[in-house]
Amino acid sequence: MAAFLIMISFALFGAGRIGQVHAYNLKASHKGCLKYVIDVKGPAATELADSLGARAIARGDGLAGSARCRCPVKSGAGMSARQRM
Repeated sequence: MAAFLIMISFALFGAGRIGQVHAYNLKASHKGCLKYVIDVKGPAATELADSLGARAIARGDGLAGSARCRCPVKSGAGMSARQRM
């Protein structure tokens, strides 16, 4: 029986400290592919995206209606644990 590996594409909202932790954990897990890094601070998004082979977007509208990325990951210090789920 053949085994199939399905790679899930992720978009990360927030390129701050916690966003970086999520991004590098995703890369280390080999269970998904980080496609986009979105942050209102364009240089922060670009720096993180470039280090991981992803595409930087300076704000979220670049993904509106995208069928290529079905798993957004939002990070941020102002969110409660319930909002992160």
